[in-house]
Amino acid sequence: MSFWKKRPEEPRRDPYAGMKMSEAAQQDRGSQRRMAMSNPIFAERLLPGCEQLDIAYGPFGTTSMNPIPVNGPMGERIYLNSLRTEGGGNLMYHRLGTTSLPGYGLPLDVFEVAATDGTYRDYLFFSPYHMYRSRQLPDQLRQANWLTDVADEIAMTLERYSGLGVTMRLSNFPEDLPQALRCDRSLILEKGGEMVNCGAIMADELIQVLESRTGDWERSKPFPADIQLCALASLEPWE
Repeated sequence: MSFWKKRPEEPRRDPYAGMKMSEAAQQDRGSQRRMAMSNPIFAERLLPGCEQLDIAYGPFGTTSMNPIPVNGPMGERIYLNSLRTEGGGNLMYHRLGTTSLPGYGLPLDVFEVAATDGTYRDYLFFSPYHMYRSRQLPDQLRQANWLTDVADEIAMTLERYSGLGVTMRLSNFPEDLPQALRCDRSLILEKGGEMVNCGAIMADELIQVLESRTGDWERSKPFPADIQLCALASLEPWE
């Protein structure tokens, strides 16, 4: 007879309990890791991927106390471009600048976002020093699937990597966004041997959206404090 009693097994803890996790198809993590490593500025300080920072607290994504872990600046854009409102609206965005989280030694990026269907406007905070993007989602938002079967390379590029946003600051968001897209040289893409200004095409479509909802673009929350503002985007047309 044993004098030692076997301890009852404790129920296995769900590490994602309480998190709003995306059910959308994701880019494979190997590709995400290579994307993170391709940027030498970020590669030197890369952290393991995670769904949420260990020191985080408060609402996910909408406060500097609980930023969204992503794999570099391109990871920020891919994450933003994949977000949708419950009604299917895309997010427009611009990058305001950087801020910090006490006890966390790396800067955070701050984006202001507004949905094309007028149902959502907020600030999203990112920690861009991770191997892969979090699957967790801010409240009121869902995520579109990672596209793998798009025949049109331009459409796939715009959907995945460009989106309706810029990584510079706009003085009048979102009203200045169409002109910023029109002036973005990275949106000049080749198709059938010709160069296509995709930014101009996106700008024309976005102008119609903005004009159809002229009363929906007021800020719903105060401007975040303690932000180091980044440079303003150039709105000058180019030859």
